[in-house]
Amino acid sequence: MRSRIRVSLARTGPLLVALLVGTPARADDPHMTAAEAAALPRWCLVYNQTGNLAPHFTKDPELGAKLAGFMRSGCGGHHHYCWALVWASRGYFREESNPTPANHYYGVALSDFGYTIGNSRDTCSLLPDIHTKSGELEAALGHPKEAEARFRKVIGLKPSYAPAYVGLSDLFESQGKNDEAIAALQAGIKSNPTSNALKKKLARVQARTSGQVPTP
Repeated sequence: MRSRIRVSLARTGPLLVALLVGTPARADDPHMTAAEAAALPRWCLVYNQTGNLAPHFTKDPELGAKLAGFMRSGCGGHHHYCWALVWASRGYFREESNPTPANHYYGVALSDFGYTIGNSRDTCSLLPDIHTKSGELEAALGHPKEAEARFRKVIGLKPSYAPAYVGLSDLFESQGKNDEAIAALQAGIKSNPTSNALKKKLARVQARTSGQVPTP
């Protein structure tokens, strides 16, 4: 499950290097490094001195449009979403010499995700991603019921959102519930017939459970 979460949280791609400056809120500002900032979505780096993301603070029309779209959809507390990604990453890539346990970072990440949820409407376009990543963190913390509830929340919000079905299937696999894992993926394909990620994941699970060698 940990490797699956690492992939999900690292899916943001290579981006601009900058630091976010923010005001304290429910969860702590991670005071991220330049390397951590570089792993974030580019829109996370459009940040003004008051801690508010605002479209007019970027000269990049694409980033401005993305931020404006988040706001129109009902998202608030965007910066905490960005902070949560940093905290989660620190947990995954924690060095053995670091006395802080990975679970601490996961817990703070969940708090930051919760802040964004609490300051957003149900129509916020970031919610499927937030709840999916929160489900992965709950699973990493050993909270399977909470993790399942998160994934099912996403499916209720956006039935075509493939990562939620993948997360749910991973959770079931980690519990030895292979039939449930397969059923989750089949349900995902029914809702999103064009998802190659779900089809490949289903083929791997079916091949593994049948003793066959999965196709890469």
